[in-house]
Amino acid sequence: MQRTWSTVLIVALSLGAWACEGEDPDETPLADMGMGGEGEGEGEGEGEGEGEGEGEGEGEGEGEGEGEGEGEGEGEGEGEGEGEGEGEGEGEGECTAHPDDYPGDSWPACISDSGEYEPVLPDSISTIARIASFETIADLLWRADAAPAADAFVDARVEYAIDQGLDSRVQRRYDPHYPAPDDGSSCRDEGVPAQYPDYCVGPAQILPVIVEAFQAGSMGEDPWSNAARVEAGLLWFLYASTYKEAYSCQAAAKDCDSSWAYYGGGAQGDEMATGFGGYVQALEPETHARVFAAHLAVRCWRDIDDAETAMDEALHQQALRQVDAALDRGLAVILIDRVETWAAAEGEARDAAWAFLQVLGPVIDRAARDIDAGAADRLLSAWGDDAPVSAEEIVAIIETLFPCN
Repeated sequence: MQRTWSTVLIVALSLGAWACEGEDPDETPLADMGMGGEGEGEGEGEGEGEGEGEGEGEGEGEGEGEGEGEGEGEGEGEGEGEGEGEGEGEGEGECTAHPDDYPGDSWPACISDSGEYEPVLPDSISTIARIASFETIADLLWRADAAPAADAFVDARVEYAIDQGLDSRVQRRYDPHYPAPDDGSSCRDEGVPAQYPDYCVGPAQILPVIVEAFQAGSMGEDPWSNAARVEAGLLWFLYASTYKEAYSCQAAAKDCDSSWAYYGGGAQGDEMATGFGGYVQALEPETHARVFAAHLAVRCWRDIDDAETAMDEALHQQALRQVDAALDRGLAVILIDRVETWAAAEGEARDAAWAFLQVLGPVIDRAARDIDAGAADRLLSAWGDDAPVSAEEIVAIIETLFPCN
């Protein structure tokens, strides 16, 4: 592919000024309604629509998505309770809903009862365009028929850097699972990401991975491995963004739409998802259904609690717990799939799978550590350069920590 010197110069300058792309100058802090002392933190004013105000705070949980089965096997006879029966048991291969999950008895009637996600602002979900950019980058890099050339990385970088696109959000992404700066500093303030690398996950951790992979790939270095690093970095961003937007929806209702769109590109439950949700849907449809049910829970909460700033923190936390658990299982199935790919592959394909795992594998540590610190330590050690844990053990640990229930 031929390229003019002016295009190359523009890309080079944009790489040099990578961390300087900003937007949305106004910052609107979220009221301190989080748990665990997170409080208000950085009012990013992020707006994942047409500049939706992204708030701040905290809220974690470990809920489980829906998906209880109706039992399997009426085949041997119709008697209720006989044999495998048709009672309300859990069907094999299905995920079990937590008692507080939506839909369920703990939820009043709401807008989500139609079974479809009803957007707060259907005409202004610009996050959908960001997921379209993710798909474009995927076709240029890790889904390419042959090892991506240097020009493919340059083109992917241009797509990534579209105004109001992926790069603008990676640079500001915070994770409300972690404490925000006590003084209310923003992750876009100088020095703050270095002081709060877990909270300011986008600029402190995700951005450097993507920057380095784009730069190395554009120089022709290890194309498959660098494509895998871009892939893993962007999936990390989508995973973090899905939860964060469900959290900040408390102060900006349209962020509920962004959470839904960051996960699956704006797909309804019976439609083909893209982005992070596309991976989960292909690998484990039951977990994909759980994540979609979690988005219905978020929208249900915000329909019931429809003030400009939502006030029912208990119901918000209930929805966030459901998002957390379903999303963590989604990350788990992606990791399991890539571990199995790595174990079976050879040469460049094996190296690329490992490059992916070294970026995305440690991302599950927070959730794993909340469940079993010892198992989390063992799992975290698996992503080291010497890979001291076998593929079989990695899969077993992940399955034990994050079952489909």
